Amino acid sequence: MGDENIELALLGFLFEEPKHGYELFKEVSDPIGIGEVYRLKIGKMYSILKKLENQKLICASVQQDGNRPPKNLYHLTNTGQAAFKDWMSSPIKHGREFRILFLLKLFFINRNKTYDAKDLIFKQNQECRKWEKRILSTMDDPKINSSYQRMVKKYRLSQIEGYSKWLDWCERTVNEKNNT
Repeated sequence: MGDENIELALLGFLFEEPKHGYELFKEVSDPIGIGEVYRLKIGKMYSILKKLENQKLICASVQQDGNRPPKNLYHLTNTGQAAFKDWMSSPIKHGREFRILFLLKLFFINRNKTYDAKDLIFKQNQECRKWEKRILSTMDDPKINSSYQRMVKKYRLSQIEGYSKWLDWCERTVNEKNNT
């Protein structure tokens, strides 16, 4: 999975308010939140924060608290806000990233009501249908002559079908929630 997506997901934790690194790590690793879906080591998180700072998506201010060592307080920049909003409104482009990244997006949708769950679910279902069409178009390709290749394609199709069924369930759940 591309680190750039996890980098963008980290921006979501700073979207509401600035946070210290350890405070951010506790949120990211919370098993009731995304800790159930994705594991991030603290050292990796700090290297991602440094990269985001270099990309001007976040900025850090140093805070001194008495005799304690100074701490960085991370803030989302306007550029970071725009990048996060764009990421949140775009479907996942690769099936191998769906399991983690779509669940991260749902986490932020549930956390911040700014984003439209129905719209994202619709866009993602459309993207899944593109994946399905692409695989189906190659199923009868004479170059695919091994049973192994057909098994792999059938496996991928069954995954995509599962994603679509689950997305349909998510859409029904969102609709029910909105109607209550």
